[in-house]
Amino acid sequence: MKKQLLFLIGVLIHVTLQAQTDTTSIGNMVDIDLEDLMNIKVSTASKNSEGIQEAPAIISIVTAQEIQSYGALTLTDVLNRTTDLYMTGSYYFPNNLAGMRGDVQTHTSSHVLILIDGRPCRESFYGGVDLAVYNAFPVASIDRIEIIRGPGSVLYGSNAVSGVINIITKQPESTTGMVSSSIGSFGTKTISFLQALNEGDFKLTTAAQYMDQQGWNFTAVDQNGIKKSTNYGQQNFGLNLSMSYKNVSFKSFYGNSARDIFGERPLWNTDGSFNTLNTHRGFADLGFKHDFSKKWKSSLNVTYNYFDQSSIRDARPVKFLSNDVLSEMTHYIDINDKFHIVAGALANVVTGVGKGTDSNTDQPVELVKNYNDLRWATYVQADYKLVNFLKLIGGAQFNKTPGTEGNLSPRGGFILNFSPSFGMKGLYGQAFKSASQSERFTIIPNVNYGNPNLKPELISTTDAQFFFIRPKIQVTAGGFYSYQKNSIVRIPYLTNAIIYTNQGSLSMKGLEGEVKINITKFFSINSNASYQTNVNNLQEKDVTAISNLMIKGGVSYRNKLIDLGIFNSWFSKPSDVINSQSKITDTTKLRKIVNPIPKAFSLLSMNVNLNINAIFGWVEKPCLLLNFYGDNLLNQKIYNPEFSRRNVNSLPARGGIALYGGLTVKF
Repeated sequence: MKKQLLFLIGVLIHVTLQAQTDTTSIGNMVDIDLEDLMNIKVSTASKNSEGIQEAPAIISIVTAQEIQSYGALTLTDVLNRTTDLYMTGSYYFPNNLAGMRGDVQTHTSSHVLILIDGRPCRESFYGGVDLAVYNAFPVASIDRIEIIRGPGSVLYGSNAVSGVINIITKQPESTTGMVSSSIGSFGTKTISFLQALNEGDFKLTTAAQYMDQQGWNFTAVDQNGIKKSTNYGQQNFGLNLSMSYKNVSFKSFYGNSARDIFGERPLWNTDGSFNTLNTHRGFADLGFKHDFSKKWKSSLNVTYNYFDQSSIRDARPVKFLSNDVLSEMTHYIDINDKFHIVAGALANVVTGVGKGTDSNTDQPVELVKNYNDLRWATYVQADYKLVNFLKLIGGAQFNKTPGTEGNLSPRGGFILNFSPSFGMKGLYGQAFKSASQSERFTIIPNVNYGNPNLKPELISTTDAQFFFIRPKIQVTAGGFYSYQKNSIVRIPYLTNAIIYTNQGSLSMKGLEGEVKINITKFFSINSNASYQTNVNNLQEKDVTAISNLMIKGGVSYRNKLIDLGIFNSWFSKPSDVINSQSKITDTTKLRKIVNPIPKAFSLLSMNVNLNINAIFGWVEKPCLLLNFYGDNLLNQKIYNPEFSRRNVNSLPARGGIALYGGLTVKF
């Protein structure tokens, strides 16, 4: 297989070199010039448009061009290539967790907040079941992804603990469209479309993506020592709509992920059946902007988030749901050219319930009691340019949730520019995560118990980063230290159950670096590396289920005929959590090493887009693109630590080598 792969890469390089001789006659494969990618403005760090070197955050960007060059079936594939981030999951929530900076303690993604066009996409029931976003969001609709590593609660509230992922969708400059389909390994079929309309002040973008995968072979031993195999399949559907007219905007997303899972516990069903999990996420935001003057602008947003999950528990259906409405007013005030303020207030009404059937009476029962809560917050962030080369940043958010006394999250820092290209950021911030309803009020006999006395999780982080940014090169390098307390974790309870509790503290520290270089107009390099280590209050080291070292990098070549990208993400051996936290878990509980011990692994991928119009000299639309995408090309056998219940040591994370081919029509 490796010889054939090297031969294929050699052929593709030969084709690209031949194609470079003719780059002027036919429409370009590349939508924008490579140097323009280096000058993109970001908005996540301060809710204002600014360059990366001016943004008060440790921030990375993934562009639509990079996604096109390196290929991706899902948002999960994209995020696995980014700095200090690994997509993982558990027996119950596969591909649900964005592990960032070593912060992986439970199987909900409640420490990384997802934004869609700057608005929070957050559900109140679990606080972080994001499968439908990570696996179903229409990749073709993404203009760029802005990723903040570090706390973001000052502007965005709960869950922005270790990072923020802001998915920014495309805003059309013209009326265009695209339809794409592919087939491939594991019985995979995908289809997606994008339609963009620009009629002056009115802009509309609609995108959809569907994946049907029969499944890869999932073979594992459960906690009772039973070994079985099954196809691990999934069906994902996502629909995204973005509309604006003058000062009014409407953003929406619907995602559904229906997939095979191991179960609510790492146990094979005795009747031979396999468990399924079906999750729905809905998001809608209505926004209005108004300029009171040149120095005072405001925005009003009403954001709706919907969550619905259904599964089978002990041969009985269960259904969890939440409906949340967030109203927020934000003011942007420019005192002068050097002094800027962002301030706002919000009210968030969250409702939901968890329904099931009593195992003894077969009568309906509330597994998580019906809730209707009001949460509110106020916040302010300011930056002041003390001198031309020094900017100071400060701010805070006060947040009030039911059952707590309120939480104040401050932040501060500086950005020092030694020259127009070279500078340094020094940042300090705090963040919090409020306990979700399921963590507080779940009662599932002999399985899962909530704790109504849970305190909010708190984290404080110090960041230092040096940056060098020119039109053809970006280099960043820095380090961080985070201290987390009141961590909400699941520990053994009674015979076979677990219970939520606030447990001790966790210190995390590490180094991060990124390099992006445009070697020529056609050829670019994209790489990053990160190292983290952590220790809890009992001096147990590396107790979270994530690699200490990640090294990722790719090369891409683009001209009018071909777009070729090769990318590899290498992850060191994950921590052996089966033997971690021995002092804070029940040491009398039997924890078995029954599956392969997780090892270091690489995710090598290659993506090729061929412009059929350019090859044959067709100048009229529609434009036809042939696509070939290969994932896990080294055929790695990948296992993740089973970090949720810790009854078994590991579970399979993905299938082997996967190859896909498809056709895209642009019109």
